[in-house]
Amino acid sequence: GFVGREISVMGSFGMNKADIGDLMTLVARGRLDLSHSITATYPLDGINDALDRLARKDTGVARLVVEPGR
Repeated sequence: GFVGREISVMGSFGMNKADIGDLMTLVARGRLDLSHSITATYPLDGINDALDRLARKDTGVARLVVEPGR
């Protein structure tokens, strides 16, 4: 599951609750690999930079990840 593989989904823009559940199921079953769609990873203190990048609607952004322990 997600705990053993250290995968978690904490929040998302543009998806409803049912979509997130479906997405988590696909990832957990190994049917969907999201690792190649991550554009950038930010530490928690860089969250404002990540949100600014999203607000600019940068066309090169697929997915941004914020890692609190980074």
